[in-house]
Amino acid sequence: MDEEKEFSEHLEELVYRLRICFFAWVIATGIFSFAPLSLFSLPPRLTSSEYVPLVQYLMNKIREDLLPEEVVLIAGTWLDPIGVYFIAAALLGFLVSLPVVSYEIYAFVKPAIYPHEKRIALIFISSFIALFTFGAAIAYFFILPVTFRILMFFVYSIGATPLFFLGEFYNFVFFGVLVTGLVFTFPCVVALLAMAGIVDQETLKENRPYAILSIFVAAAIFTPDPTPFSMLVLSIPLTILYEISVWVAGRLEVKSE
Repeated sequence: MDEEKEFSEHLEELVYRLRICFFAWVIATGIFSFAPLSLFSLPPRLTSSEYVPLVQYLMNKIREDLLPEEVVLIAGTWLDPIGVYFIAAALLGFLVSLPVVSYEIYAFVKPAIYPHEKRIALIFISSFIALFTFGAAIAYFFILPVTFRILMFFVYSIGATPLFFLGEFYNFVFFGVLVTGLVFTFPCVVALLAMAGIVDQETLKENRPYAILSIFVAAAIFTPDPTPFSMLVLSIPLTILYEISVWVAGRLEVKSE
């Protein structure tokens, strides 16, 4: 552990690192909002006959990948497209700036932890980002496409015309990707609880049947697919992550002895 600082010094450092996180997020959001797509081509081009901001390209890509062909998106109000545009840019900017945010958190707590705990902190941050990315990919490439197809089945089953608000579609996608990504970070949460002595490996083993049952029930509820495909796509990785959590808790108990 490093030399202890005064409370005011800790507060100043916290404000400084929060300011870095904020500026990293703002800069990333600005790049997504206004930087032309041609700037990221190979080779980069500063000028182009058509100005296509990066966030516009990514939103078009989301629509092409996930929106059923027969659905027509409409703007509910004049400000809906503007709100969706900058919300998308802000979310993408946050995801891109997440490594900076993670590093600043680590740098702030680094002086207060022991050398062996610094390695654990780095592993935790790396694992959190990797698991979140994996969960977000599962949502985008598997869960959401199946979900939209099933929702369209219900739309046509009642004879409705598929006209949906622009904001509802993108918010559904953003929320689904974000929540699934966070759910997949469950082993990291268990690791923190195990380090704090709140849970242990034996407790996780005893509750394994209830946990797995809860995973499958929750997957069946949150995936409106009448077939078991989307439920299995979500529940099997979560079950594997639970087993990883049991193993992580055991490893942390061994190291603490």
